[in-house]
Amino acid sequence: KAPAPAKAVAARKSPPKKSVSKTVSPEERYHMIATAAYFLAERRGFFGGYEMNDWITAEADIDAMLKG
Repeated sequence: KAPAPAKAVAARKSPPKKSVSKTVSPEERYHMIATAAYFLAERRGFFGGYEMNDWITAEADIDAMLKG
């Protein structure tokens, strides 16, 4: 008697990403943006004159992440 063919293992789906915007306070959002802006400044060597651009970029990145 031939062995039964192996069943294909179903691919596991990762759980859907939850929107975190409902759980992040304005203060937490502010600190997330400040941290991201710091790392943007660090990446460009902390040369002055780009602080506002770093903040705006960080804010857009964090808001996009929080939106899901």
